[in-house]
Amino acid sequence: AMAADEDEIDALKDLYKNTAGANWTVNTNWTIGDPCKNHWYGVYCDSGSRVTALLLSNNGLAGKLVAIDTSLDQLRTLDLSNNRLTGDFSKLAPYLCSLPQLSVLNLGGNGFTGTLTNCFVKASVDFFYMRDNHLSGSLRDILATPSLVELDLSGNKFHTQLPSSFDDLVNIVKLDLSNNQLYGYLSSELGDLATLKLLNLSHNNFTGTIPSALAALDFTADFSGNTWECPIPSGLSVNCTHCRAGYTVVNGLCKECPAGFSGNGHSECVMCPANTFSPVAGSAFCSQCPRGAFSFEGSADCVGTFLLVQFVLIVLVLVLVVLSLILYCVLRCWLKRHNKAPANDGATAYLHPEFS
Repeated sequence: AMAADEDEIDALKDLYKNTAGANWTVNTNWTIGDPCKNHWYGVYCDSGSRVTALLLSNNGLAGKLVAIDTSLDQLRTLDLSNNRLTGDFSKLAPYLCSLPQLSVLNLGGNGFTGTLTNCFVKASVDFFYMRDNHLSGSLRDILATPSLVELDLSGNKFHTQLPSSFDDLVNIVKLDLSNNQLYGYLSSELGDLATLKLLNLSHNNFTGTIPSALAALDFTADFSGNTWECPIPSGLSVNCTHCRAGYTVVNGLCKECPAGFSGNGHSECVMCPANTFSPVAGSAFCSQCPRGAFSFEGSADCVGTFLLVQFVLIVLVLVLVVLSLILYCVLRCWLKRHNKAPANDGATAYLHPEFS
């Protein structure tokens, strides 16, 4: 077998030195002779003794990783996940992007800080795993990387909005952005990701509605731990917490508050207090009656003072008419009773001649 490239050997020795290799959990044969022939732990080579993979996850690597020697130009898989590595990822990224064969990058479960750079847009990375670090900044460039098949940025510190377009994610199968501080609304263009099979946006600060286009995709999704507005598209198992203002949640659906009521979208519709009104259904608040007007509770309109006076006068007239009718009937009945003539003997004799 051919000997490993000297530049690659030096690159591996630098990695060993910079990550406290003497204290690794397993460091079998490292720094001894040829890494391919002597089978350095975690180093994998092709038939030409070129290093193609470094698999050193959960191995006690520690220290600030600021560079990866670009002489490892046949490296296809770099897995340094679940160690104690730190450093500014934005400074490390240009070295990673310069590895022309790199397809799988897994630095998850470390302590990297900084931001994602735009160099990955033209790089060859297909599987990008950076979960459980301390990354922040924008996601716009990484979400415009055509090569990506799987992207896991969960458990970081991204406090930003998602872009409105995802046209460049033409190969994406898994997208995990859970446990960050993402906020804002979801674009309906997420529904255009025809290759998507897993989407995890749980435990962020998203608001608004879940686009109905997502319900048409054949994929597994997790939208929990956000503040979604009802209604939820059919087929998605997620709870909504509120509706838009002017509505109330009833069995997971949004019901419009009627006129004379207001709704904040969270609790039940509230009847407008006296001297306020809401003229149409779906009102977010009750308006104050203008000066010189009033309303009762639950009113859809206000009544002016002049109209009130007219109303009171009409009521009084009706009351007087009713009282007059009652008094007339009482007097008439009384007069009939007291003016009735008593029966006489002649009338009795006429009716009964045998007694005459």
